[in-house]
Amino acid sequence: LQLLILGKTQDKQVLPDVSKEANNVSLQGKASLVSDKTMGTVISLPGAKDTVKIANADNLDISGDLTLAIWVQFTASTAVNGWLHLVGKGKSGKFNYLLRVYQQNKEVQFLQSGTKTQLKASFKNQVFKSKQWYHLAVTSTSQHVKLFVNGELVGKEAGLAEAATTNQQPVLLGGAGQNVNPKVLIANATICSKSFSDYKVQELYQNDR
Repeated sequence: LQLLILGKTQDKQVLPDVSKEANNVSLQGKASLVSDKTMGTVISLPGAKDTVKIANADNLDISGDLTLAIWVQFTASTAVNGWLHLVGKGKSGKFNYLLRVYQQNKEVQFLQSGTKTQLKASFKNQVFKSKQWYHLAVTSTSQHVKLFVNGELVGKEAGLAEAATTNQQPVLLGGAGQNVNPKVLIANATICSKSFSDYKVQELYQNDR
């Protein structure tokens, strides 16, 4: 499954999933479509509750290998002090998958829940300057989790050694804690039930903009 979040419809609140999966994608809160000179049509998420919602569907539940990728730009002049969820499915600490970033702490995490274990793969010393576009990608297998920034491998951690548990929650792009004010732009999200090779991630970075 590849979700390319681009374009607009007549009501300007429902976005087309231009992959063959045709998932139901909508803007929540104050999320809006805006024009960007580098990426074209992108999505502005000005607050903690402003998200892109992809309705729950069987093809979004992934219990094995996966790849998540998304473009993100922090637009505030000061670093975001708190976790920003980039791509996630789940809630209350139980996630089929979650990619999140803490700009001020220079950290990216990938979380996954199994029946017996919880995975929290942390990648520290990841610097994200404001008003610059970054392509973040995670590939996951039972053996390892890899983080890529702008097509380059920047970290590798142990993977979840059991199947990830699925849930009935929607996928959310964006979202943060109550006292976090993220102010970000996002574009071109990928969710795939295969673990891309390093070369494939680099190719995605080169072609997906």
